Amino acid sequence: MIFQSFLIIFIYKLINLDLLLFCDIILLTKIIFKQMENCIFCKIANKEIETNILYENNNIIAFPDINPIAPVHVLIIPKKHIASINDLDNYDQKIISDIILAAKKISKDLDISEDGYKLLFRVGKNGGQEIPHIHLHLIGGAKLHEDIRPI
Repeated sequence: MIFQSFLIIFIYKLINLDLLLFCDIILLTKIIFKQMENCIFCKIANKEIETNILYENNNIIAFPDINPIAPVHVLIIPKKHIASINDLDNYDQKIISDIILAAKKISKDLDISEDGYKLLFRVGKNGGQEIPHIHLHLIGGAKLHEDIRPI
């Protein structure tokens, strides 16, 4: 809460906004922080929810999916709350490269790299994204069927 207040005052003073725009920023900031507060992946990244961590560095964390669709089904997420691929910016390049390289390492660690695996990002409602926090699915350990089609 202290950080939020500081951020809001800082923005107001820095940009010298009018009062209505300032109020909009306050509301938006509260909404963003509320989303992060309720995000299950943020809670996992902050270690508020216990899980079997398969890989971790400063930017990302990886753990088994609780509803696996294959013998190996790992989720790799950024520690920073980013709702979807659509919300990425140029500053997130390191995070995304860490996610992809972690998938490569985990596939080797779990002995599925030679036979192959799938990497899947879901984006938005029509893309099947259920949790508004970027996550890469690493899926393997069996021959996988391709069944992507409109419902």
